[in-house]
Amino acid sequence: MCDDLIAKYFVNSATSHILHPSPEGTTHFTLNPSGQVWLISHKKTDFSTLDDLRPKWTTINSYDPAIVDWAKDWGHSVSQLREMKLTVSHTDDTPDPATGQTTGDLPENYKPSPILSTKSWYLTTYPALTNTIHKAGAQIFSISDHSKSIPKRAGWITVIPDIATRRVYISTLEVLESHRRKGIAKWLVSAVAKWWAGAGEGKGEVWLTVFESNTAAIGLYEGLGFETTRNMWMANRAGTKRRLSVKTDEWGSG
Repeated sequence: MCDDLIAKYFVNSATSHILHPSPEGTTHFTLNPSGQVWLISHKKTDFSTLDDLRPKWTTINSYDPAIVDWAKDWGHSVSQLREMKLTVSHTDDTPDPATGQTTGDLPENYKPSPILSTKSWYLTTYPALTNTIHKAGAQIFSISDHSKSIPKRAGWITVIPDIATRRVYISTLEVLESHRRKGIAKWLVSAVAKWWAGAGEGKGEVWLTVFESNTAAIGLYEGLGFETTRNMWMANRAGTKRRLSVKTDEWGSG
C-alpha cells in the first residue's frame, strides 16, 4: 500500500504545513498559505467522529467505501480513485540511477533532460513545492522538445521514493497539451519504472493513484503492467472547491 507516501507528498506539497493531533490511523494537517485542511484516513473509521476534529477538514481521503454514503448524506462531493502498483526488478537495460537515462523510443526531436537541470527548473517553476524536494525527497524526470534552437520542456513526472521499503510513489505526471498523444507519458512512467528497478537490489514497487474517470490514464497504466490494488475516495466539504492543482497550493471557497 502507498497511503503513507501519499500523506508524505501532500504534507510537503505547500510552502509550509501544520500537523494536528488526530485519532490513530489518520493524518490531519493544514497547508499554508492556502489554509487547506486535509485529512487522510488510513483505515476503516467512524466518519462522524472526524467532524469533531479542529480545524475542520476541507478534504478527506479514505479507503473505506462507507465514506460515499456518509459524504452524500451531508452534501459533500465524492470522487473515486484507483490505487495501482507495478512490481519491477533489475534488467539489462536498467538505467544508471544517477542519471535516469533509459533505453526506449521517443518521438523525433524529443530527448530526456538531465536530472540535475530538471530539478533546478522544477524548483524555479514551482517554488511552492520546494518541500517536496528537500523534505519529501522527490525526484523529477523530464523530456524536452529539441525541434527548435532552444529546447522546451514537454513533460515531466515527479516521484516520492522510500528506499527502506523499495517503494516509489508517482505524485504528478504532466505533459503539455501541444505535446500529448506522442507517447511521452508512457515513456516517462516507463523511465521511472526502469530507474527504480536499478535503484536497489531485488524487487521494487511503483505506486500511483488515478481518478476512476480518467479512463485514458488507466488504460496507459494497465498497458504498462500496473494492477489495481484497492479503491480510494476523496470527499470535498460542501461549499468548498479546488481552484487549481496542488502544485500551486491555491484553493478557495465555492
